[in-house]
Amino acid sequence: MAAVRIGVVALPWTGDQQGAGLAAGPRALLDGGLVARLEAGGALVDGPHSIELTDTERAAGSWYVTGVHGGYLADAIATLRRRGAVPLALLGDCTGALGVLGGLRRAGARRPGVLWFDAHADFNTPESTRSGRLYGMPLAVAAGLCLARLRHACGLEPPIDMRRIVLAGVRETDPEEQQHIEEHRLAAVRTADLRGDGQHRRLRDAVQRLSEVCDAIYLHIDTDVLDPNAAPGVPHPVPSGPSAGELAACVALCCTSGPVAAIGIAAYQPDLDGDGRTGAALLHVAEAAVTGLRASGV
Repeated sequence: MAAVRIGVVALPWTGDQQGAGLAAGPRALLDGGLVARLEAGGALVDGPHSIELTDTERAAGSWYVTGVHGGYLADAIATLRRRGAVPLALLGDCTGALGVLGGLRRAGARRPGVLWFDAHADFNTPESTRSGRLYGMPLAVAAGLCLARLRHACGLEPPIDMRRIVLAGVRETDPEEQQHIEEHRLAAVRTADLRGDGQHRRLRDAVQRLSEVCDAIYLHIDTDVLDPNAAPGVPHPVPSGPSAGELAACVALCCTSGPVAAIGIAAYQPDLDGDGRTGAALLHVAEAAVTGLRASGV
């Protein structure tokens, strides 16, 4: 198999907070040897690059700052795509997905789609949310349901067609959020279909369907899609997720079978990961992505 060019870019931010809590995840993965692991797996690594803000930019409110660093991330993703790389974005939280998708748009994707591996759908709006947290809303923002100015700031225009979104592993939603999912008929692959060592037929079918209607797929991985036994380093664990090996197999399948143009890994909190189990699981998943991309001939 030929080598594949991977562009590593870190977004060490969650809202207006830098480098602590969830925002420490990107640096922890880099310090844990991510680049060396990717290279050992056959990747030519461009980076790592990091998104930084000026003092003036970071002094604004959290939601505004999210749009600022999302816009910078979009520029970085677009640049990497133009250099022929598949970006691997290390995100503080899932709002970073907006910048990744904006970058694919800026690089010329006309029909982007989303494979959303997450224990949570992140399909809340400010009206439906129970927590009030912005990182529970990014998929709804990307789909054009709310916060249009934030989406515009991240370069994502027009929004993602909801027929090109697939949820995978979602097993905890707010009641009103679930109503949105059903109303808009979001496609979903159940958690049970991600487990075991079989052919993952429903996931394979979902990737095939996306491949027929998309010219670029963003593969989003929230760390909490993993079972808490495999990944204790998350703030909101949800039981009954896939193991690290099971998720790695699913990610490799997606990267082999569909036009995956960017990958995001989000919501890893190192200070909750006492034995390093979560970080090791994510490195394994990243390696599997490289294996899949190489097999696809990207």
